[in-house]
Amino acid sequence: MCNIKKTIHLIEETDGVMDINSVLMLATVSTGNGYSTVNEMLSVLNVSFMSNSTYQQHHENVANIIEETAWKVMEEAGQEEARIAQDLGEVGDFLLESTDYILTYYSAFL
Repeated sequence: MCNIKKTIHLIEETDGVMDINSVLMLATVSTGNGYSTVNEMLSVLNVSFMSNSTYQQHHENVANIIEETAWKVMEEAGQEEARIAQDLGEVGDFLLESTDYILTYYSAFL
């Protein structure tokens, strides 16, 4: 081996695009793995991995993204369900008001 070490930027960080560490974190969380598992897997490939504290920071960021996305999807689904129910004449305006109340009520516990 020539012992030359270079840094290769796989993904440029831009607005709206997750960096490689966040993508790796999302994959780790999605598959139910954790720091030790990923660290061991990458060490077999002779690939350096982030420190545990850096991992925890990325984990918190990805958890926030997952939570925000889940809220957005739930709100959209609730609004769509309310619209369909109104179109079918199954409910009145109360459903739209109660959906906002439920979301506001739940947000108070976050």
